[in-house]
Amino acid sequence: MYNNTIYPGYINYTGINNRIVKKKEDEEKSNSSSQAATKEAQREAVKGDSFSRSQFPTGAQGAIDYSNPKVNISQIITDFKNTTVAIGAPDDVKNEVTSYLDLIEKQAQKDEPSKQIIQSNLKNASQILDTYITTTLQKPSKVVENWIDALFLQQVDYKSNPKDINPAYKLDVPDDEVAVVETVDEPQKVQEENVIAFPQKNSDIYIPEDKQLRKMFIQAKKYSSIDQDEKALDAFSQTLNYAEQAGDKQAQGMVYYEVAKIYDRNDYLPDAIKSYDKALENTESNNIKARSHISMAKIYDDVVQFEPAVDHYYAAISYAGESENIPLQTKALTNLADMFSNRYDKSNAFDYLDLANQMAQETKSNKVIASTYRRSADISEKLDENLTALDYYKESTRYYTKTDSLESIISNYRDAAKIMLKLGDSQKAKTLLGKAFVKSQSLEIQN
Repeated sequence: MYNNTIYPGYINYTGINNRIVKKKEDEEKSNSSSQAATKEAQREAVKGDSFSRSQFPTGAQGAIDYSNPKVNISQIITDFKNTTVAIGAPDDVKNEVTSYLDLIEKQAQKDEPSKQIIQSNLKNASQILDTYITTTLQKPSKVVENWIDALFLQQVDYKSNPKDINPAYKLDVPDDEVAVVETVDEPQKVQEENVIAFPQKNSDIYIPEDKQLRKMFIQAKKYSSIDQDEKALDAFSQTLNYAEQAGDKQAQGMVYYEVAKIYDRNDYLPDAIKSYDKALENTESNNIKARSHISMAKIYDDVVQFEPAVDHYYAAISYAGESENIPLQTKALTNLADMFSNRYDKSNAFDYLDLANQMAQETKSNKVIASTYRRSADISEKLDENLTALDYYKESTRYYTKTDSLESIISNYRDAAKIMLKLGDSQKAKTLLGKAFVKSQSLEIQN
C-alpha cells in the first residue's frame, strides 16, 4: 500500500470550516490579474478530458452515420423521450424536459414550423438532461447537447412526420454497453435500445444505500457544482457526520474527496492535501485514489516539492492501472514529463512523453490522443526542441480534426506559427496563421 503521509513541515490541517468566506473577501480586495492568470495556468493541467461529439461517456462510438444527412424532427423527439426514461431521470427532470418537447411537437405540427424555436427548445431540454447526468456521474457531461449539435449539422425536416424514420440516426448502443444509472430516490437498472450508455468499469460513482445520506450527498454536490463553496462545505460537513453515524466509510471517502476539491480550487492547499489523504483512507475506488494522488502531486509540484510530487504521480499511475483507466494514466505521465521539463531534464521528460503518447493511442479516443500530442508539443518547445514540437503539433491537429475541435486546432496553428518565426521561416508562419484565420471564420459561423 502506498504511503501518502508525505507533507512539507509547514502544512497544518484545519478541517472542514468556513474559511472560504475569508478567501472571497481577500480576493475582492486584490487587484492582481497576474496572480489569477498564474492560478488558472496551474490548474489547467488537471482538468478532466471531455468526449468527442460522436462519443458516449463509456468511450463507445455512436451509431449515427453523418454521411446520411436526412432526419425528421419526430425521430429526434422520440429518441429524446426514450433517453430521458432510460437514464432513470427523476420526475422533476422528466416534467421539465417534457414541457420543452411538448412545445417542439406543437411547433413541428404547424404548416411552417419555426426552426429557431425548435432548436432553442431542444438545446434547453438537452442542457437539463446533461445537468442531471453531470450530477449523477460526478463529472461534467455534454453528451446530450453534443448529440443535438451534431444533428443540427444535418438536414433536419422540422415538419413532423412520425413515419419518417432514418435508422442511421437512432441512438443505438452495443449490447454489452448496458446503461446503469442510480437515481436519487431509487436505484434502478435500465437496458433497452436508444439509450445513452454510462461508464461502469471505470466509474467513480458511489451511491449509498441509505436514502437520506444519498440525498444529502447530492445536495452538497449541487452546491459545489455551482461554486457555492460555503454552502457546499457546510452540507458536506453534515453529510460526513451522517455517514460516520451510519458507518459508511465509502461515503466518507467520497465526501472527503469532494471537500478536497473545494479546498484545492480555492488554494487552501494544506486542507486539500489532508482531505485527499482522508479520501484515500476511506474509498475503495481505485479511480478516486488515482485522482486524489494526481491532485496531490499537482499541489506539491506547485509548491516546488519535487520528490513528493513524483511519488504521488507514480501512485496515481498504479491505481489508474488497476482500474484500467488509461486516460488517467496518460495524464499522470504527461504531468511527470512537464515536471522534468521544468528542470530541463530532457531525457526523463521525453521518456515520459513517449509513454504518455503510447498510452493515449490505447484509449482509441481522438480527443485524448490529440490533447496528449498538444501537451507534448508545449513541453518540447519549452525544452527548445522546436522541430519535435512542430511534429507533435501536426499530429495533434490531425486528431483534433477528427473531433471538430476548432478552438484547439486554431491554437495549434498559432503556436506552430510562433515556432516558425523563432526558426526564421516567416513564410510558413504566415501560412499557418492563415489556416488559423480560416478556422476562426468557421468557428464564428458555427457560433
